[in-house]
Amino acid sequence: MKKKKTLRLLVLVTMTVLLATSAWAGGLYNYEVGSDDTGLASAGYASRAQDASTLFTNPAGMTRLDQSQLSVAAAAWYLGTKFSPNSNTSASNLTVPDGTAAARGNASQLIPAGGLFSVFKLSDKFAAGFGVFAFFGGPTQYADNSVMRYHCIESLLQGITVMPSLAFKISDKFSVGAGLNAMYSELDNKVAVNNRTILNPTAPDGQIEIQDNEWGYGGKFGVLFQPTKETRFGATYLTQTKMDFSATPTKTDITRPLLDALIGNRNINATMRAPQQVIVSGYHDLTDSVAVMADLGWENWANFGQVTIQVNDFPPGGITTTTHYSNTWHVAVGTHIKPSDPWKISFGFAYDSSMCDGVSRSPSLPIGQQWRFATGAQHVISPTMTLSAAYEYIWSGDLPMDVQGGPLSGRIAGQFDDVYMQVFNVILNWKF
Repeated sequence: MKKKKTLRLLVLVTMTVLLATSAWAGGLYNYEVGSDDTGLASAGYASRAQDASTLFTNPAGMTRLDQSQLSVAAAAWYLGTKFSPNSNTSASNLTVPDGTAAARGNASQLIPAGGLFSVFKLSDKFAAGFGVFAFFGGPTQYADNSVMRYHCIESLLQGITVMPSLAFKISDKFSVGAGLNAMYSELDNKVAVNNRTILNPTAPDGQIEIQDNEWGYGGKFGVLFQPTKETRFGATYLTQTKMDFSATPTKTDITRPLLDALIGNRNINATMRAPQQVIVSGYHDLTDSVAVMADLGWENWANFGQVTIQVNDFPPGGITTTTHYSNTWHVAVGTHIKPSDPWKISFGFAYDSSMCDGVSRSPSLPIGQQWRFATGAQHVISPTMTLSAAYEYIWSGDLPMDVQGGPLSGRIAGQFDDVYMQVFNVILNWKF
């Protein structure tokens, strides 16, 4: 019984670090993988199938491409995330050990990104693709003296996907495709430890950090149905991807003997699951110069919130903890307009529900419902080359948060003010 209580206490400490995971969309998936879909707010994601990025958005769409293609994208994200604590926040969080006021929780940052997609036309019926891109996770970082520090200083859960894909055209109207989601995941999370005691009220903070890299595997499956030349429908299913992390926490300047002994040099195993996703999409050419498209999507984030922790030297089986996340819904609409050759303009709007609320939201998950507003332009340089640019503004508004930690990490209450993200990308597509 004593051993089990000790395990639960150690798991509580571990979860404070491990669940410092950051997010991009209503959950941890993002649609902005370095393709023209950014300028459409992802509308037509599974049905558009107009460039090499379809090897991921819908592998079946590779059969629509008339030639082999290569797409290279460069992107930049800006995250605007600032927190305002209220009077319910613990005094130990509002001050640093020397007695001065803690910094507000500012996690705003600029993040570079990009993607590479290639599709090879093997025959009229077969196509193969290969891509390297990121659509899962991202970083969150606060100052060492932030009000957030006992819950999160640095948080990274990032997946880089390497995806080979295959597609087969069953008939002129129906195609199927599949891709292997080989995801290289990096976990790097750091929190401060409150060393202050009655006898030493100005003891400097310590730190605990957990780092690991792991491969996880899943699949992306798609179908594309084109009843007429002007209209097509697509549907995709992304399977769950399991990530089995294993690491020994790194301790720095922890002066509480009991906590230091509790953590010791034990290896901690954590199983996390990037969830399944379903997207249904439609595309229709109204005229030769105007097209409309729409999406409906679902993501199983409730399953992501169930994390299994195992600690060496304790009975097998571990503990499964639930963070009470919610499944999310996604809807998007967009349009393409060709005002004149060689230009094409795009506009899009999307909404994603939130995987968490004010209670389950944490310093490392400053997310809520998201509204996407996007525009883009494509210029045909030559019959084999196009250059595209896109901009998207993602707005979440004010996000309340009330996190009650233990006696050392304390309570943080308040709100993230006017949370937003901006995305800009440039894509070069070459037919060969």
